[in-house]
Amino acid sequence: MNNITSNESTYWRPCTDGICYCDWRLTITHCYDQNIFFYINLVIIALTSCIILVGLVLLYHRLVNLKQIIFECRNGFLRPRAMESILFFMVIFNTLRLIQAIVLVTDAAQNIVFRQFLFEFGYEMGFTTLGVYLFGIIHALQNSDRVIFDQWIYSPRFADILCTSIIVGPYITNTICSLGAGVSAYLGYTEQANIFAQALYTVWTGHCLALSTLTLFAGWRLIRILNTHIKRKEENKTVIDISKVKIGAQKVKIIAFTSAICLYLYSGVAITYGILRIQIITHVPYSIFLCIAWNGLGIVASMLVSFAVILNPKMKLSLLFSSDTSGDARSHGMELDSSRKNNSSSNHSGKERKIKSYNQDSTNHTATGTGTHTDSAFDVQTFEEHGTYNTMMIDMASMYTNVPARSKTPMNVAPTLSTAIAMNYSNRSNPLVLDDNDAELVHAYPESTKSSSHLVDGKLQESYQ
Repeated sequence: MNNITSNESTYWRPCTDGICYCDWRLTITHCYDQNIFFYINLVIIALTSCIILVGLVLLYHRLVNLKQIIFECRNGFLRPRAMESILFFMVIFNTLRLIQAIVLVTDAAQNIVFRQFLFEFGYEMGFTTLGVYLFGIIHALQNSDRVIFDQWIYSPRFADILCTSIIVGPYITNTICSLGAGVSAYLGYTEQANIFAQALYTVWTGHCLALSTLTLFAGWRLIRILNTHIKRKEENKTVIDISKVKIGAQKVKIIAFTSAICLYLYSGVAITYGILRIQIITHVPYSIFLCIAWNGLGIVASMLVSFAVILNPKMKLSLLFSSDTSGDARSHGMELDSSRKNNSSSNHSGKERKIKSYNQDSTNHTATGTGTHTDSAFDVQTFEEHGTYNTMMIDMASMYTNVPARSKTPMNVAPTLSTAIAMNYSNRSNPLVLDDNDAELVHAYPESTKSSSHLVDGKLQESYQ
């Protein structure tokens, strides 16, 4: 690979007028601009090492301390958990980038096929890092607002197939082009290798545009739902701690928009390099600028993702990120403001403990076989699936039976959400009437802007008219 004494133009070291230039993806030795690329790769080694260290610490905290998982299997598909999987693939991506930079600096593993594959495989893993987040957003939309989800994607299985195809696609198309370029260069077919390189980065552009557009659209949809939820809670002056919802919304903005912007910029860099590869390599300022932009995008995106995770690592609600704690601190969905609990009288302490135990039971209902919990605010417990609420409503009815000050819902108005839930699960002609701001209802049905009439069958509705 190192034609040290030769000025012959090759795929990895094109030459013009007797001067050879580095294709910094594949080599940074024995060429005109090798020194600047050497120092750029030293910076890459330092930054990626720091990112890997931070990522491993965060991943350890979430997997070991918080008992989270990276993947879960639903409906026959292996679904990545948004925050755990994005950290996992981010660490792999930066590890591959670190190895590739070390190979260039030390000039080891001089096989052109291996170097070409290593460079592209690293960015394919980076693409996966951002792709798994789309998985999380789409299923958060499904769980948070089924009406919007049905208008966009009609079937959860189709969503699984779509996300899986987007993530797996580059490993097929890009690897074929990458190996084609490497093998052609190894055999000395420089023009053929250049054609494969052009095809490679054209395909890269298509994949990046598709993923960035879907991520931006899905993130925008989810943020609209969150903002509506926050606004409603603020207008109702609810006791729910919506500050945690706001922090979660900021995480969605940071990661979703970082992913979209990074992919849009990378698609521009890729198509430019694919079309004007030789002209860029043989013009040193352009080559340096593109090298910094190409490598810098992945580093900056990794830093922003890490920042989003560190933003509030101990919060119990973080949208589709399950930054929960173990033991008594667990709650499914939204947590009541701590000041309310501190100001509670001793007369209601027993009732609060009972409600708290039901929160934990409903959370544990989502546990896997290994005891792992899924505490996302949008992992909504549907009423048809969870029989826990049937027993809970009956027990809560008996708990409140001796409270004379409990208000009753007028019989000449449409049932409220809480009334409908109570009617649906208590099977009583005189249903238990609960305040719509009660914690159990918020846990059970966080997207409560939906009509509650579908929870009451026709006969029961007529009895209230």
